[in-house]
Amino acid sequence: TFEILRMNCEPYGDRVELVHGGLWYRNVRLDLVSASQKNSVGVTEDSPKGETRGISMDSLTNGAKIDIFKCDIEGAELQLFYHEPQDWLARVEMMLIDIHGESAKRKILQVASAEGFDYHRHREIYVFRRRN
Repeated sequence: TFEILRMNCEPYGDRVELVHGGLWYRNVRLDLVSASQKNSVGVTEDSPKGETRGISMDSLTNGAKIDIFKCDIEGAELQLFYHEPQDWLARVEMMLIDIHGESAKRKILQVASAEGFDYHRHREIYVFRRRN
């Protein structure tokens, strides 16, 4: 939960900015519901019951360069890479992504290659580096 994150980051003081929300491809209210798979969550966008703030990469980073992007968002990575990620990907040097599912894997590998990344896999994590 967010309170545990707050406690864990307390020693870092103002060197850490905590953002209460979920990374998504656009800024929107999200309703998180239990999914059929164990330890999985389904997402409904623009739900009147939505209590989670979906935050886009552009909003999260304010256009800043991203040296390392570590991503383990339990299947939501497909949405992040499916909806025009070129603007924020152009500012990323390296990505470490835990990819969930074959459709997400195909899309992310296709987009990353088109945007100038090579990759290798280390256990469950795909490591992407920008080509020189």
